Amino acid sequence: MKNIDLKTNTSFTIEAYRILLKSRSRLETLKDLCVLFENRFDLSLTFFGIAQDKKSSGIVPAFYAGPASGYITAETSRPYNPDITIPEYHVLTSGHYYYAEDLSVEAFSKEWSETAAFFGFKSFLVVPLISGKTAKGILGLYSKTPAFLKEKDLLEIVNVSEDIADFLFSKGLHPQREVIQRELIDSYKVLSEQKEKEIILNQFSRGIIHSLSEEEVISSALDSIHQALNPDAILLFMEEETGFSVNRVASYNKNLENWKSEKPFKKGECLCGFAALKKEAVYAEDISSDQRCTLNSCKLAGARSFAAIPLVINNKNIGLIGVASAEKRNFKKYSTFLETLGIQCAIGLKNAQLYNDVREKALLLEKKVKTKDTLLKEVHHRIKNNLNVIGSLLNLQLQEIEKGANPREAFMESRNRVFTMSKIHEKLYQTDNFSEIEMAPFIEMVSRELVSTYSLGGEISLITDIDPLSFPMSTAVPFGLLLNEIITNSMKYAFPEKRNGSISVVLKKQGETILFKVHDNGIGITPERKDTMDSLGLTLIQLLTDQLEGVLTINGTKGTSVIIEFPFSR
Repeated sequence: MKNIDLKTNTSFTIEAYRILLKSRSRLETLKDLCVLFENRFDLSLTFFGIAQDKKSSGIVPAFYAGPASGYITAETSRPYNPDITIPEYHVLTSGHYYYAEDLSVEAFSKEWSETAAFFGFKSFLVVPLISGKTAKGILGLYSKTPAFLKEKDLLEIVNVSEDIADFLFSKGLHPQREVIQRELIDSYKVLSEQKEKEIILNQFSRGIIHSLSEEEVISSALDSIHQALNPDAILLFMEEETGFSVNRVASYNKNLENWKSEKPFKKGECLCGFAALKKEAVYAEDISSDQRCTLNSCKLAGARSFAAIPLVINNKNIGLIGVASAEKRNFKKYSTFLETLGIQCAIGLKNAQLYNDVREKALLLEKKVKTKDTLLKEVHHRIKNNLNVIGSLLNLQLQEIEKGANPREAFMESRNRVFTMSKIHEKLYQTDNFSEIEMAPFIEMVSRELVSTYSLGGEISLITDIDPLSFPMSTAVPFGLLLNEIITNSMKYAFPEKRNGSISVVLKKQGETILFKVHDNGIGITPERKDTMDSLGLTLIQLLTDQLEGVLTINGTKGTSVIIEFPFSR
């Protein structure tokens, strides 16, 4: 008896063994074998022949099949004449198989050759059916295709022919051989299941490589487990701040549909929590008697067996997959499949999360770039307008000089106006959105600069009371120039003869109105100072107030107060 090596046998051999082990009638078995040969190879005729008691009497056809003739019992047919030039008789007498790859170069009897030509045979294989070291029959395979067999196919057929001979001539298979073949079939079934699961894993792995969606990764993982194991339910748990919560339930059994969501479980609680704590898969054949199963969700849902597979990436547990069965089942025997899929699922989910994070940041960056492009265009437009404003102010100042104003003072006032506008742009460029200017630091900086510039020896203190407000550039420019003109007027006229004093600046939001007030405790508006107030500064204050659509009030008693109220502009 030859040894049977599982690695050298294919599904063809296994299927042949299944047919022989069915223990049915000889004719039914031969018919099934004919079907097997035809499905596997390109055949025109499959032939089983039985030798007469005396070889000189020839071969009696036992069963033959072909596309044209169907399946025919031929035990009553006349025997083939014993003729050494007939390949079937040659194989019977020699005990060796005969494979003719090309009939055109083979020499057989005229009658046999004419028959082969009539049926269009181009190649054939005839194998002896040997029992007890004696050829008691033959298996003939005939094809219209030259060289229809590969070497490994030829060896398989020769090996299987020994088992067919045992079946036909030894009243069934040899008992020891039958045991081996049954073990072979069982082993092949296990290998087939493993191969099927490998294919599913490969398909899942290839799928998540190209998937950047968490939803697609999760759905694909659940589908793969269902396809490979056909459990009654699959659950996905994702880690949150308070623990692990049910994210998805896929139920394939009506008895396991009622999964009630309890509070999130923590690491170390129940089977899933134990798997999360250890970062290892946990299997339970019977959760009703498993002491690790401390929560009631699975039991109340009707589960009997359970597997908890942690999803670990970079030694961090991001979730778990639970596989449940209503009947007692050993999920641990599928540990290689489940744990490998768990690793791949974790990688897929992490990749999807990274992609989503990068995508969100890219979209945010794109939005910021577009916003800044728009704002830069607006800023450039404002700069152009402000340069025009500066040009107009210089022209007005020139007219004052032509009327007899002090050129040095006129130049200083122009410089301060340009300084104020430059600080507006400076503050604008320091913001994130290039659209609004925070007024409190701006007012402090400009006011102190003006007080320092115009100080004539007296000590002037600056007092501010400013709400945290931001103005758009369209409001900030006229407001800044107003601040400049009002404080400049106070510094020039309120404190003669090096007097000490104070200037207070107030900016408040009152509903939808802005209150802007500058008060000095100087000499107030005297007749002498009133004559000077018809100057360019007062003209500019009125023009800028109008630009803000505001109302101007000037009070010259107990010092001077300039009050401007204008609508709040966002």
